[in-house]
Amino acid sequence: MKSPKLYIVFLLLVLFCSNSQSVAQATGAVRYLGHFIPPQGGSYISGCWGWTDTTTGREYAIVGSYCGTSFVEITDVNNMVERDFIPGVCSSWRELQVHENYAYNVSEGGGGVQIMDLSYLPDSVHLVKSFTYSQGSKNINRGHTLHIKDGYMYLNGCANWSPGGILIFSLADPINPLYKGEFAGNYIHDCFVRNDTIYGAAIYGVGIQIINSTSKTNPQLLHTISYS
Repeated sequence: MKSPKLYIVFLLLVLFCSNSQSVAQATGAVRYLGHFIPPQGGSYISGCWGWTDTTTGREYAIVGSYCGTSFVEITDVNNMVERDFIPGVCSSWRELQVHENYAYNVSEGGGGVQIMDLSYLPDSVHLVKSFTYSQGSKNINRGHTLHIKDGYMYLNGCANWSPGGILIFSLADPINPLYKGEFAGNYIHDCFVRNDTIYGAAIYGVGIQIINSTSKTNPQLLHTISYS
């Protein structure tokens, strides 16, 4: 006699497959549209983001490659074109996000935060500055990841800012980020912000840290979710 557990597993699989097909038919499956290797900076890609020019409707992929950032127009996926390339310190880690018409990226290779103006696309992208900030011997020259939400930039895992927690900057002036505060509890690999709560990935055996950032100058740990 077969185990009842096997029948339960089989039933769940049938239900899952049926539901997946219904969803696929209703909303459309994820589809492969194209493949683009940036002609500059190397084919090693560590991060990407998207931006749509609201005045023209043209769409762009912002791609963090080994030795810089590619700005690829993807309005027509059958004819993707690199519109510009901003070189940076070569590194296997380059992460970026967008605020208004500016792209910001960090790299473990150094160089601080590159701030790039997208408003000139499709003709070009302008490197506004490489933003750096320091307190004594600590600085943001090398960063692991960043997250931008509601007018604030959160830098994670800055190698020269022990222990590499989260640094918070206001983007009220997009080209001159203003330091507001830090969460220095643990090393944070990456974070996500929703309203006034930060969810930080403290990857070195700590877990997910939930942080109250109502006060950007003094964020407070609320809870840690541990996992094996």
